[in-house]
Order: sequence, then structure tokens, then C-alpha cells
Amino acid sequence: MTLTPRQRQVARLIAEGHTNAHIGSVLGISADAVKGYVSILVRKVAPGHTIPARRAITRWVLAGER
Repeated sequence: MTLTPRQRQVARLIAEGHTNAHIGSVLGISADAVKGYVSILVRKVAPGHTIPARRAITRWVLAGER
């Protein structure tokens, strides 16, 4: 699966447990932009799954970003 460098940054910060507001502050983007990245990441990382988005992204990061 291919993610952009920004998507990988957001995924790693999510896996570290940061809030959308904090991620946005760190990356210089709005919390709403982070929400958009979360939606994209969930579609790419865990399509069709109903587990919470942040958990799905964290599992993906911890699994070595396959």
C-alpha cells in the first residue's frame, strides 16, 4: 500500500496517541485537515473494518506499515 509522506507522518502521530489538534499543530495544518487524513488512512489501512479509526491506524503502524 502506498501512502504519501504526510499520510505516514499523520499515521505515526496517531499511533503515538496524539489528538487531531496536536497533530495539526505539529504539522502546521488544521485539526479538520487531520480528520481528512484519518478518513483517507482508514480507507487505505483498514477498508471495510468497523474498528475505531485510530486503533486501525495504530495497528497498521505497529505492524510495520505493510
